[in-house]
Amino acid sequence: MLLAAADVPTMLVMIILSSLVTAGGMAVVGWGRQDDGVRLWALGLGAFAAIGLLVGAWTRRGDPDGAPPPAPKPPVVAVLPLLVDDDDPELARMAVVLAEDLTTRLARLPGLEVVARTSAVAVAQEKLDAAAMATRLGAGLLVEGSMRREANAAIAINLRVIEGRSGTQRGSAQVQASADRLWQAENQIVEQLAARLLPHGTPVQATVYSSRSREANAALFRGRALLSSASAPAD
Repeated sequence: MLLAAADVPTMLVMIILSSLVTAGGMAVVGWGRQDDGVRLWALGLGAFAAIGLLVGAWTRRGDPDGAPPPAPKPPVVAVLPLLVDDDDPELARMAVVLAEDLTTRLARLPGLEVVARTSAVAVAQEKLDAAAMATRLGAGLLVEGSMRREANAAIAINLRVIEGRSGTQRGSAQVQASADRLWQAENQIVEQLAARLLPHGTPVQATVYSSRSREANAALFRGRALLSSASAPAD
C-alpha cells in the first residue's frame, strides 16, 4: 500500500531518530563501553518505535481509510402535475391540491428530499422526457400520474414512481375514492408512495387528515380546490 502524503514527514522523523540512535550506540561502543552501547542502542530503538507509532496515529486521524463510510444521500423526489381531462375543471382543481399536498407531505418524511412545487410545475410545462426533467430538477425520482372519473362516479388516482436516470418505472400507487373522500385517499397514497420511496422498515406517519370529521375534511379539500382555482393566473 502506498504511503499517504501525511506519512512522509513521519518517515523522515523516524529515519533521523534512527540514525541518531545508531550513531550514539556506535560511539559508546567505540569508547570501549560495549554493554552500555548495546543498551543505549536498544533503548533508542524502543523509543524510536514508540514515537513512530504515536506520530503515525496522529497523522492518520483524518485518513479516509480509517474513517466510517459517509451516510448515503437521501433520494431527491419531484412530484409532477397530475394529468386530467381538459373538460373537467373541478377535477383539475382537485388534482392541483392533491399534487401540492403530496409535495408537502413527502417532504415531511424522514430520508427524503422533495423538489419545490413551483420548480416541478415549471419544468413539467416544457414537455421534456423523464430523464431530461429529472436532470433539470436535480431529482433521482419522479412521481407522475393522473386523475379521472370512473363510470360509478368514483375518482381513480393512478401514480407512478419513475427512475430519473433511466426513465423506467420503479413502482406505482392506485386509489379510488368518491369526491368527498379524496382527503382519505390522499392518506393512502402517501403511505403507498412512502413504501416505494423509502427503505423497507422506515417508520411513516402519513395520516394528516383526521377521520373524526369526514364532512369537515371533505369541505376543506373542496375549499382548497376552489381557492387554487381563484388564485391561478388568468390565461
